[in-house]
Amino acid sequence: MLKGPTLEMAKSATGLDDEAIAKLHPGMEKLFENIDRVTQVQAIAEVVKSENCFADVKVGDKLVFDPNLNPEKSTGVMCPKALLPVLVQLSAIWLCTLL
Repeated sequence: MLKGPTLEMAKSATGLDDEAIAKLHPGMEKLFENIDRVTQVQAIAEVVKSENCFADVKVGDKLVFDPNLNPEKSTGVMCPKALLPVLVQLSAIWLCTLL
């Protein structure tokens, strides 16, 4: 169960009330308890292959996550199809950060 400043930060970040916070999955609780470590992770995904891309994603384009997608530091376009495999890997990185 989240308590103190961690509880208040989780409520502020999510807009959830006490009842909803109490129902959070233990993994989400752990995420909020370790938020300082999670926010220190920066990941950069670089396009290494792109053929016939309708969104004009090009080799060398980079998506910067610190920890959320940072459009100001990223280059190229934000293509949902290109983001999906990156987000799967980011979830794994965040999970490892919590261990």
